[in-house]
Parts: sequence; structure tokens; C-alpha cells
Amino acid sequence: MMVNMPEGATEVIDLWPQGAPDGFVNDRREVIFDNPNPQVPERWIRNVTRARLTRFPAQAKGRGLSMLVVPGGAFHFVSIDNEGYDVARALALRGIDAFVLTYRVWPMPQDDADIPRFMQELDQRLERAHPGQATPPSGSGEISAGRDLAEADGRQAMRVIRAGAARFGIDPARLGVMGFSAGGGVAVDLALAAPADCRPAFAVPVYPAWRGGSTIPADCPPLCLIAAADDDVVAPFSTAALAQMAHAAGVRVACHIYGDGGHGFGIRQQQKLSDRWFDDVMDWLAVTLP
Repeated sequence: MMVNMPEGATEVIDLWPQGAPDGFVNDRREVIFDNPNPQVPERWIRNVTRARLTRFPAQAKGRGLSMLVVPGGAFHFVSIDNEGYDVARALALRGIDAFVLTYRVWPMPQDDADIPRFMQELDQRLERAHPGQATPPSGSGEISAGRDLAEADGRQAMRVIRAGAARFGIDPARLGVMGFSAGGGVAVDLALAAPADCRPAFAVPVYPAWRGGSTIPADCPPLCLIAAADDDVVAPFSTAALAQMAHAAGVRVACHIYGDGGHGFGIRQQQKLSDRWFDDVMDWLAVTLP
């Protein structure tokens, strides 16, 4: 399919030119559609048929950092603006080369008319966070299957970026990952469970839907974890629990749980305490990877 080049991007890179080895096929048409909530104007992508990276070169002098950006979407769609392209443009302005991952997702209805009902049903299937919960959402069935696809694409994305490091003008040893919600789960997988060739130099999981039962490896990279205390989708204390595990294992870790912000705030400003998360991450990077 043809992919329009977003503002600030210079190229789109196929992850699996010969097809993904898992053989998964989604025969539905890829569609860019609006968030069904009219109060939050942003675009999503459903039925991704071509896993790909969109490259946003740094627009300012930086410190040689680059970032894989992984949007959220409950492993059914990709929140391509607020947690993808807009984040990449913000990173580029701070001198960080960014690569937005549009990963494969579990199929959704093809017709727009069927989306409101589907989203209602998906929302009902999602596990809701309750006060004091310290475990991430479990996910099962389609969500679990979609997670497998996204994690495979995340690992391949790291390999593709590192293989092209000379052409992109980046340091493969200073490539990190920033992921949101479902994409935050992908970021945690890369930091904790991925093979060495796709392990990031640092990870920034934002309200991450990570896999329960994960363990911290000896070579876990530095982590900067982000959440809001009033998130009712991914329990904020599950993010704190991940930070506690990392700290106990001797990993360099920061954890910001803001008083409000909800779920899915991404780069969007809401006049809430979570609005400053991006600046806090930039400060953390300046100290952690000078």
C-alpha cells in the first residue's frame, strides 16, 4: 500500500520485505481513522498489513541519541499521531533521531460503520485497573496474539535500525526505545527479554502494559518509567512494581507517577501534572546518557 510521508519524516522502511517469518496474514484493508472520542482529535491506524518504520532525523544538534518510538493501541490499532509522529517530531527538535514503528495488530472491522460497536466491545474486554493494583493487565486471546506480533516487530525494528546505522548517521550503541501502553509493553520486552542484538541502550516505557511474570536480566538497560496515578487502564502501581523490581536488581531506574493525566496522554498537553513528562525524560537522558 502507499504510505503518505508525514511532516518531518524522510523515509519509510519495510521491516519484513520478504514477509514476517511467523506467516501471519491480515487480509483486511489498512485504514487510517479518527479516535471515536470526538473530544480527543487524533488519528489511529487499524489492520496494519505492512510493518514499517518512519524515520524522523534530528532537527537540532544532539548527543548522538536515537529512539525507536512505539505507539499504543491495545494491540488492535496504532495511535500514530499522539503517541507516534508527534512524539518523533518532539524528539527530533531535541536533537534525537526518531523511528516510529507501525507494527502489525490483530484484525479489526474494515468498515468504519462497525468501529464504534467494536471499540465498545474491546473496551469491555480490556482489564480495568483498580486502586492499589500492582500487576499489569493480563490480556488474553486476541490481545495476547496481537502482543506477540508487536513484540516480534519491535525486535526486528531494533535490528533494522542498527543494521542501517551508518546510512542513518546514528550510533547503534546509543539507540533506545520509548513506548506507550501496548507499545510500552513492547519497550519493556525489548529491555527485559529481547536478544542482545535488539536490546536497547535505554528504555522509556510510558504507562506500559508489560507482561506479568517478567524478570529483570543482569544486562537490563537504564529505565525511565512514566505513569499517572489516575490511570484506570494500566494500573500505575504496576509501573511502580516494575521500577521496584529493577531497583532491587541494581538497574539504574527512574519512575515518575504524576498526580493526574489518565491513560493515553502521549505528547498531548492537558493542563495536568503529567504534561511535564517529556521534559522530565529529557532531563533524565541528559544525566543518564551525557
